Formats: sequence, structure tokens, C-alpha cells
Amino acid sequence: YRLAVRRMLAPLHVKVIEAINGNEAIRIAQTQAVSIAICDMFMPEKDGIKTMRELRDLLPTVHIIAMSGSDQSGRLDVLDMAALLGASAVLRKPFDADTLIQAVTRARLSVSTQKWPAPVDTQ
Repeated sequence: YRLAVRRMLAPLHVKVIEAINGNEAIRIAQTQAVSIAICDMFMPEKDGIKTMRELRDLLPTVHIIAMSGSDQSGRLDVLDMAALLGASAVLRKPFDADTLIQAVTRARLSVSTQKWPAPVDTQ
């Protein structure tokens, strides 16, 4: 699905950095500026929920777009869990390019208008 997402995002002319799993996504986020992360909920080595939590700890202002078809059993809706954990958008596979572009565009607008909180004096 990574290649499909890359192709869908081409009209936006955004820089796309791919990770093959959650661990690689965290390594990338530690070394490169990331404002939006599109995160599959089922990945090798580290699932999307754990990856989301670590991304949020590492980059508190990152916008996360969660995507999934469903879990293997069909009993648990991980996209609901992702939304509860603060995903900016959740996309159920299969989705079309317009749906992805809308989610990324909304996240980009949020990034560009984001107001940083005033520093808090802890003394």
C-alpha cells in the first residue's frame, strides 16, 4: 500500500519518506522533520498503535493519519482506537486518492496554522 499512497500523494508535491515498519518510522522521525505521518495499523515489528504512541512522545505536534483494512479477526476496530489516541484522520482501506488527499490537506492546514503554546514558567 506504500506505493499506492505515494502515487496518490503525487499531485500534492509533498516530500514522502517511506518506512517499511514501525521501528523504521521511529528512526526516521528521530532524524528528519516530520509534520504528518500516515501510519498503517498493522505493520511488521511494531504495530500502528505502538508506533503512534512513540511518534506522539517524540513529536507531540505531529499529525497522524491512521489507515487499516481491519484486524485479522474482524473483532477489534483499531481505527477507533487510533482516533481515541489522537489520530488527525482515520482511513479504512481501500480508500481512493481524493479521500487521502483531503485528509493530508486538512492536516497540512492544521500544521500551517498551528499555534504553539506560550512557555510555562515552572519556578
